[in-house]
Amino acid sequence: MKDDIKPFYLDVKNGFIYFDIPENQKNLRKLYYSDYQVKGRPDLLTFKKCPHCLHSFSYRQLTSFSTRGNQSFYNLIKAQFQNQPPVFNKLKYPNQGRKVLLFSDSRQRAATLARDMSDFSDHMAERQLFAIAADKMAKSRLDLSLNDMYDYFCLAAGEKNIQLFSGISRENFVKNCVAIINNIKRGRKFRPKNSISDAPDEMKEIILRFFCAGQNTLYDNAISWLEPTEDELENALDKLKENGVKVSADEFLEIFNAWLIDIFDNYTALGNNFSKNVRESVRRPFGGFGLEDNWKF
Repeated sequence: MKDDIKPFYLDVKNGFIYFDIPENQKNLRKLYYSDYQVKGRPDLLTFKKCPHCLHSFSYRQLTSFSTRGNQSFYNLIKAQFQNQPPVFNKLKYPNQGRKVLLFSDSRQRAATLARDMSDFSDHMAERQLFAIAADKMAKSRLDLSLNDMYDYFCLAAGEKNIQLFSGISRENFVKNCVAIINNIKRGRKFRPKNSISDAPDEMKEIILRFFCAGQNTLYDNAISWLEPTEDELENALDKLKENGVKVSADEFLEIFNAWLIDIFDNYTALGNNFSKNVRESVRRPFGGFGLEDNWKF
């Protein structure tokens, strides 16, 4: 722990504060304080780094709980849209006659809002399709990995008739979705053929955003997590046993996932064949991307 972060102890029963652990250690809660002062702001005590995650506040500033940005506005509009009753004679259409009309007295803000609303809508659809695809993979009973996700994602999108991405990426994505659905209609058993390296860059961005975005990830929401395949798990346990380390599979997975969360957040270390441009579209490269060859835990 850094010198500017110091512990103290709060007795939650009587409200007393102790800077050394008292003899009676009941009802204590460990907290942290700091005497660090920001340059140019005398007498303003704060933390140089977050006491919880130790990230520097120079680029991860604490913010108030006030509503900012267009994400919350999109959630509000989406809730209003979903609460509308469908129009009886328009049930055959995707939105079933539901509409939301927005006004703005600024062309620039209207253009920004339209772009953000479209992006947020796509992100929501991508999140739902990813959850459906992950569920299909889990029920397939095949030895699959994240490398097989792209075709399952296309299968979920094809079944829901959802089109994503833009330009050539959109065309290739739609072709893959149609091909998978047509094969299923012909009675052919579905098996993934394309790997994540064959997916468009927008799909790789989705994978990074879901696991390495730093906030609102699938880990944060307990929707999905990553584990080694059964063969790799057995190999890891055998190597540990050969070196005199005995752990159960559950204990290994707990440590493994804690390690993944750390390297995803700090190094965006997922997808060794993903380009730098793809990673920069998701995270800013403060400390670079990926782990060095001689990296140690």
